[in-house]
Parts: sequence; C-alpha cells; structure tokens
Amino acid sequence: IQQRTADLMLKNAEQTALAEFEKAALQYRTSLSMIALQEESKSIALENLTIITERLKQGQANSLEVRQAQVSYEG
Repeated sequence: IQQRTADLMLKNAEQTALAEFEKAALQYRTSLSMIALQEESKSIALENLTIITERLKQGQANSLEVRQAQVSYEG
C-alpha cells in the first residue's frame, strides 16, 4: 500500500510539474506575441507621426493632430 501511495504521489507530482511547464511555455509564447505586436504598433505610430509632421509642414494638418500622433508614438 505504501509503495502504491508513493507511486501515485510521484505521478501526481510529475503531472503537476508538466502542467506548470506547459503553463510557463504558453505564457512565454504569449509574451513573445505581445512584444511583436507592440513593436509593430510602435512602428505604425512612428510612421503616422512622420506623415502628420509632413502634412503640418505643407499646411494640411494642425498642431493638435501632431500632438495626438506624438502621444500615440510615446504611449
């Protein structure tokens, strides 16, 4: 009985460890995806800021639009 109990406890510990590993791996993959999305967002915000700045130089945008683009890029 003690041997069977020990075997069950070991199996339970192994399953718990595997579940924790899978959870950590999923969190890691999710974090990598979020980083990629944030980098893409930052790139788009910079492109938008560049476009708005050029539009301001040509008199097609106002300072409020530039400020909004700056905040978007900084955020």
